[in-house]
Amino acid sequence: MRPQNTSLSKGFSLIELLIVLSIIGILVSVATPAYRDYVIRGEQSEVKGVLLDLIQAQETFYVQNQRYASSTNDLGYGTNYKAARDAFTITVGNCANETNTNNCALITATDSLSKSGGNITINTRGERTGKWD
Repeated sequence: MRPQNTSLSKGFSLIELLIVLSIIGILVSVATPAYRDYVIRGEQSEVKGVLLDLIQAQETFYVQNQRYASSTNDLGYGTNYKAARDAFTITVGNCANETNTNNCALITATDSLSKSGGNITINTRGERTGKWD
């Protein structure tokens, strides 16, 4: 006959639970910033595509009207156009040192939520500023 073990434990000890919780905490603290950076890069990629679409729409508008559009509404995108899940507000205006939109138009994506650290711009001359790399 076998002797009965009277010290048989069922469940986890407090120390084991604390170790598991600390490991989970460390993993979360490492993963959260990486995920946030991933989301920001995705939003920036999306807004770059939108800007390129708008530049193409600007060129089409110019061919039809002999001037560049002065707003996103003129291009068929509506007023107060936002991109990348409302992270960026898109505006259309004149290029620097230009008084009208006959010669050059500038399209700016302004970071509405202050997450990515700045504006991304492109003009009809192909000049780009911001995070295009």
